[in-house]
Amino acid sequence: MPYVSSSSSSRLSQGYDVFMSFRGEDTRTSFASHLYDALIRNDIITYKDDMTLEIGNPIASKLPEAIEASRIAIVVLSSNFATSKWCLEEIAKIVECMEQGKLIVIPVFYHVDPSDVRCQRKCFEQGFSDHEANPEIAQQSVEIWRDAFRKVGALSGLHVTPNRNEAEVIREIITKILKEMPDTLPVDEFSGLVGMESKVDEVKRILGVESSEALFVGICGMSGIGKTTLAEAVFKNIQKKFERSSFIENIKDISKQDDSTDLCKLQQKLLDDILKEKSVRVQSVKHGQTLLGTKLRGLKVIIVLDDVNHVDQLTYLAGGARMSAFEHGHPTHVYEKWSDDIVKLAGGLPLALNVYGSMLYGKEESYWKVMLKRLQEFPPKDVLGRLEVVFARLDSNQQETFMYIACFLKGRDMDLVKDIVTNIGLYSECGITDLMNKFLITINLDDCVWMHDLLQRMCWVILRKKSHIYGGMHFAIKNFQDIVEVLLSKPKESSTIRIINQEKVEMDDFIDDPYCFSIMRRLKFLRISNVRFPQGLSYLSNDLRILEWLECSLKSLPSNFKPVHMYELEMCYSQLETLWEETLFLKGIDQNPRLDINSKTSETDS
Repeated sequence: MPYVSSSSSSRLSQGYDVFMSFRGEDTRTSFASHLYDALIRNDIITYKDDMTLEIGNPIASKLPEAIEASRIAIVVLSSNFATSKWCLEEIAKIVECMEQGKLIVIPVFYHVDPSDVRCQRKCFEQGFSDHEANPEIAQQSVEIWRDAFRKVGALSGLHVTPNRNEAEVIREIITKILKEMPDTLPVDEFSGLVGMESKVDEVKRILGVESSEALFVGICGMSGIGKTTLAEAVFKNIQKKFERSSFIENIKDISKQDDSTDLCKLQQKLLDDILKEKSVRVQSVKHGQTLLGTKLRGLKVIIVLDDVNHVDQLTYLAGGARMSAFEHGHPTHVYEKWSDDIVKLAGGLPLALNVYGSMLYGKEESYWKVMLKRLQEFPPKDVLGRLEVVFARLDSNQQETFMYIACFLKGRDMDLVKDIVTNIGLYSECGITDLMNKFLITINLDDCVWMHDLLQRMCWVILRKKSHIYGGMHFAIKNFQDIVEVLLSKPKESSTIRIINQEKVEMDDFIDDPYCFSIMRRLKFLRISNVRFPQGLSYLSNDLRILEWLECSLKSLPSNFKPVHMYELEMCYSQLETLWEETLFLKGIDQNPRLDINSKTSETDS
């Protein structure tokens, strides 16, 4: 956010674009407020001091530092400016920095005559006289203030008069400031980024910033090669050359192809950034397309969409180009649906798109149909192999954290995931941070943990391979038939199972053994449905962290079930009549578990 109040010191070391000096009682709710809003809309980082604070307040000591950390000072000279000791101290410091060549000063004569400022007469005369008569103020200080006042009054500035539109003056100020802003990033913006400056220059050349043509430029590549870093550097470097700008991160988390609500949110975010107002509301995806087309017309705009993983995300905005397995730019009508499905399956990953395209090029429609189904279950070796290399380079803590997220915790709240992973005995702070730094997981706008669909499928494939290599050892299972088989046969290898995350199925099955879970003492996550237990259930692992059981047919959970590590228990549409004694359940629990138990019995009774 461009605004930094006088109570904030976090940006002092980073610097400001503008320092605003004004007399609060004259302009706080009028000109200064409107000017400040205009600075924000143009992404100009502004220090705006709080003139309601007393001089003795410690915050006042920050003002000289803030002035020194600024590129430009706007001094709004109004009728009561000279009555404030604080304002005069500011203007003295501003002139000191100006004379040292550290600061550009833009005076605004707000309903006052510049000559009166230079000579300290009329409305300014009394203020200086009062300061001279004040025994607590050194005469030397008053002379410094008078000298600074004269020098600022002699500068070329902007004049606000009763006959001039204030909005017009503010536009002139913004234009003047933008011209004074540096065209290139300071050297420290590239600190630690080897070769970044040359890459930024290359992208700028491709963009042709001075051109009036509309242009799409895509930065593609595998995770971790610096695509976002480069995009951010380019955006910061050329942003001021455009009338409007927008940088939206994590597009894949904001915009889901099958969710029109998310697409509307993306369109709304763009409109809010570009129009700098929130009066225009997107009603539908089609409405958003129309608004973007009409509202952006005639404006010079730069838009950066970070982490785009579906071509349709661009299509919904401006009908962008399409990557495909065809020599020409667009698939024929008969292949259009299949090509869209392939793009969705690849998740926008360039490596996957290239591999899929080479596999499908020139093949019949029937081949596409079969291959699509196969790819959903088994990613190609060229893709899987590359991703497996990344996984193999993780240490054991990172690998296990990754597997828990991929197999069960994806899409859950970040804090919850950290707590659970730590509770399991892993170093969650290190593991999750490491996975984020390696671009294997991200945190979306809802603060939930997310990962690429291909990475998630890769994890399941790796686990399936390991189960064959190590004599059937499992970490997690999701296939319905595999789950039923394990529960029926209870092989000794099933003692290693930590996760049962059942895929949705339409069929039901029955298990007559009430001790079918007895060997799974390390089971930590269980999501199951469509499985009936006619003889009841006599054991569930006390190590469970999350239990989700849709339409549970049991009348009660095992009496010896003591889930002291439970975080969530969800049993919607169950036939449960009782759980367990509350004191037994709560004893030893460190966290407050989330319970969602909606039984058919209670609904019928009500």
